[in-house]
Amino acid sequence: MFSTSSLTAATAALSLIASSSALYSASSNANVAVYWGQGANQLRLSTFCDESSIDVIPIGFLDLFPAQGNGFPVENFGNACWGGSVYYGPGSDHAEDGLFTQCPTVQDDIPYCQSIGKKIILSLGGASSGYQLSGVTAGIDFADFLWGAYGPLTPEWTAAGGIRPLDRGSTNTSSLTIDIDGFDFDIEHASTDLSAGYIACINRLRANFASNPAKTYLITGAPQCPLPEPNMGAMIQAAQFDILWVQFYNNPSCSARSWANANPNYATLGHEVSTVTLNYNEWKQQISSGASAGAKIYIGLEAQIAGCTPATYGDYLNATEANNLIDAYKGDSSFGGIMIWEATTALNDACNCGQAYFDIIKASLEGTTPPAQCTTAVTSSTVSSTSSTSSSSSSSSTSSSVPTTTSHICASIEHFQFLDQCV
Repeated sequence: MFSTSSLTAATAALSLIASSSALYSASSNANVAVYWGQGANQLRLSTFCDESSIDVIPIGFLDLFPAQGNGFPVENFGNACWGGSVYYGPGSDHAEDGLFTQCPTVQDDIPYCQSIGKKIILSLGGASSGYQLSGVTAGIDFADFLWGAYGPLTPEWTAAGGIRPLDRGSTNTSSLTIDIDGFDFDIEHASTDLSAGYIACINRLRANFASNPAKTYLITGAPQCPLPEPNMGAMIQAAQFDILWVQFYNNPSCSARSWANANPNYATLGHEVSTVTLNYNEWKQQISSGASAGAKIYIGLEAQIAGCTPATYGDYLNATEANNLIDAYKGDSSFGGIMIWEATTALNDACNCGQAYFDIIKASLEGTTPPAQCTTAVTSSTVSSTSSTSSSSSSSSTSSSVPTTTSHICASIEHFQFLDQCV
């Protein structure tokens, strides 16, 4: 049984961790990136920006490109965009028009998130199969559109009649503008032109970045872990990426889950029994001689989606397993942190005594070792979170239910630690 002083100490430790501010640093090995935009009943972007454990948020996706969207790409941020108003595309098939004129909370939240130091990256692609970028000319044109529409507002873009989908705030009428922190390529389908379009797009984005030297922009990528990487390998070799958050899930031959299964006693032994189950070192070697030499590698992990017993983990790593993996690789010079798919699932992780998965991961990156298991039970309740937006033409609201703990002080007898799972 815990003493009152023990509970007080645990509460104080939680408060200290919650109050610390996570800010991305290119030189750090403790960055946490969390994808947002595709969560079930997801909370608004600012909710996750307010989480002190998160440094970078790729928002996704632009899941159709101009050739498939009547001349404009299409934004898909789940429940964050709504209504029937779309931009009138420059092409002739207006049945394909799909770029919303309003994603109200996103329009408010990007500037807010950046004002508190979070990096917001616009992600292209994803798992949907409809996108394709073919040809050097198409790649250059798309890069110029991305820069004009989502980069810094310029008089030239305005004079040319260029659109700015995420400007104007939630009312769609304010003078608020965005300047995205970079672009993410999550290309999960084979290119039809040996990635020439993607390579041209990235190279042109780099050239556009140079026009605003006051700010450092990022090119990031989310390749699958198998090598050779069939969908992104060529572009990673030929175009410069700053960060690769490799998806070490969905592929048993190179997954973090396979590594955890092969190294269950890592904490006791202090070294890996098997390294062949996670091809981090092969990825490091792969990029060492190409255009992306020097890119930081983030180990991509999947938040819990099935259950909190080993039989239902799937590719999920519990707190101890994730801590072991982080300990094994965080000392490597190419290691930049952990990427998590995705925000809503990570927030609602039921396996860590009420602690969000990104909190568990951040603690491990910063040197906090989880105990073997949670030592107190947790009771949870569900609350409804509602956000409303209005514009000159319409108003709408969305609501979602998320678990919130009424008690989540889980600590070891001797001292506060983060947790493995509740029992």
